[in-house]
Amino acid sequence: MKKLIVAGILALALPAVSQAQTGFKFGVKGGLNITTLSGNDLTWLEYEERFVRTSKFRPGGHAGATFSLGFGRHGNSSLTFDLLFSMKGANYSYEQNYYENETDTVTTHLEVKESVTRFCMDLPILYRYRANMGLYGEAGIFISVAAATKFNSDDPRYASTNDFNYLDIEESQYRPLDIGFTAGAGWISKGGFGIGVRGFMGLLDQYETYSNPLFIGIGAPSGRTVNLGFQFSLMYYFGWDQRSRR
Repeated sequence: MKKLIVAGILALALPAVSQAQTGFKFGVKGGLNITTLSGNDLTWLEYEERFVRTSKFRPGGHAGATFSLGFGRHGNSSLTFDLLFSMKGANYSYEQNYYENETDTVTTHLEVKESVTRFCMDLPILYRYRANMGLYGEAGIFISVAAATKFNSDDPRYASTNDFNYLDIEESQYRPLDIGFTAGAGWISKGGFGIGVRGFMGLLDQYETYSNPLFIGIGAPSGRTVNLGFQFSLMYYFGWDQRSRR
């Protein structure tokens, strides 16, 4: 009976151990981002025009390289980091009754849709533990640097012919750096193919704080402070089934 119990335990444990990999592994990954810039703090135009945008999730993509440094007796533990080109952003909507001028009694009812897309380079660094037939969990930090920001709006006021280009102002107000936490789970096959999902939360202010030139710091709203999202990925590690010599 004892031999049967031991044999059963080994039968369950060996497949998990066989898929644990020691040493350095390189791979590629890509997939879908769903992100938003949350919070209901006011941006530059919101402060001037007295309205508040409603922030919604926006889809985007990511692609790049992934690396794994397995350690421990069987390589179940690993330090994992990626270098990804990533598209992030948010969709916005708002409604407003707009007076054409100070004396006009007729208002224009606006139902506006807007979007912001950020083209980023992401560096997530995570501790990963694999067990149970290749299933894994992971947690760590990430650094994200936005190389460019694209803002779109169907608000007719953005097409103003005066000295202000509101779209350029909005784009210039977004800050490039974000740092935060990330965690996820997934599965990697014995051949190196895998799927994974991560959630992340950026902690740095993503929008330049608006300041009133006459009353610095008085009534000045802060920017959109939290960047939230999910990431769904397909990945492949080259030479995954080749063990490093000890």
